[in-house]
Amino acid sequence: MPKIPLMDYVGRPLLACLFIVLLLLQWRFPLRRQHFSVLHRLVRNFVLSIPGFAIARLAMLPIPIAIAIWAREQHVGLLNWIHLPTWAVVIATFLFF
Repeated sequence: MPKIPLMDYVGRPLLACLFIVLLLLQWRFPLRRQHFSVLHRLVRNFVLSIPGFAIARLAMLPIPIAIAIWAREQHVGLLNWIHLPTWAVVIATFLFF
């Protein structure tokens, strides 16, 4: 069984950049007038957003990769039943996504 790498060089920086962009957008274009200090608001938003980011992070890579590895080993799925060249499988996979 192939080993799934623990280090993710794409997902973590992407989520960090998304977090920073959302933080800057919130600071620059607030939806309503704030009655709390900036520090209080940042702490509150940080505490509330951590579970959401953690769940998204856990669901974005390991679960789909594990399911794909299982499907390949069990020969489950349309592209495992049809014998196509590797390049055609890559293109079909991209299009199906």
